[in-house]
Amino acid sequence: MGKKLNIKKLEGLRKSKNVTQQELSDILEMDISTYGNLLRNGDFRVKHLEKICDLFEIQTSYLFDEMENYQTANGNNNAQLIISIKNETIEKLQTENELLRDQLKDKEQIIILLKEKINEKN
Repeated sequence: MGKKLNIKKLEGLRKSKNVTQQELSDILEMDISTYGNLLRNGDFRVKHLEKICDLFEIQTSYLFDEMENYQTANGNNNAQLIISIKNETIEKLQTENELLRDQLKDKEQIIILLKEKINEKN
C-alpha cells in the first residue's frame, strides 16, 4: 500500500493560512505555472514538500492519503511507478548523505587545525 499526495488538503491548507499560489510558488522557488503543473500531477519533489511542511508546521504524512488499488488513467496499477520514485529518492538521499559526511570530515579537519594553532599560541 502506497500513498498519494492529496492536492485538496494542500490547497485547503494554503487557503486557510491566506497564502496565495504566487506566494507559495515563490517560497518553493518556482514560477506559478510550474506550481500549477505540480498541482495537476501531484509530482512535488521532497525538497518542496519539506518547505511546505515547514511553512504550515505540519507533518509530511498529513499531505498524503493511503493508496489502495490506486490506478492511473489508463487503468494500470501504479505500484511500479511508486517503487521507481522511492528508489530515486533513496539514491538522492544516499548521495546527499555522502556529501554531508564529506563536509563533516572537512569541518573536523578545520577544528583539529584550529586547536593546534590555539595550542601553539599557549
